[in-house]
Amino acid sequence: MDDTRKWLRRIAYLMAAVAILMFVIVFFYNFSVRDESYSFTEAWDRGLVQGFLIVNGALLAIAFGLLALHPWARWADCFWGVALAANALITEAWHYGSVGPWSIIQAALIAIAWGWVSYRALFAPNVTALFTGRRDV
Repeated sequence: MDDTRKWLRRIAYLMAAVAILMFVIVFFYNFSVRDESYSFTEAWDRGLVQGFLIVNGALLAIAFGLLALHPWARWADCFWGVALAANALITEAWHYGSVGPWSIIQAALIAIAWGWVSYRALFAPNVTALFTGRRDV
């Protein structure tokens, strides 16, 4: 059980690190959409970064939820990839008025991969035992 708790803690710390890294990237690097590059202030004015910041803030909240063993955090983590993909498609549609087919394929692959990996990892019997407080697994 202690190994599972350590593993879950490492996953949560990794998720928090990814969220913080994404914040740093958004603030200090150029935001690109379809071969157009914008600074943070330009991207903010065009409405390109707000959803991205919200989605990565949610990832940070999910990481803290996993550390505290909140059951909602497991489900939220599974659907975070869907939120990221939806945000990317909405941003592209907002900025260009249309969504390219390759963008839809990329979004679907990201959502499916994230959801599948998260579900397999966070709903395994030993992890479920941590969240429910059972000791028999």
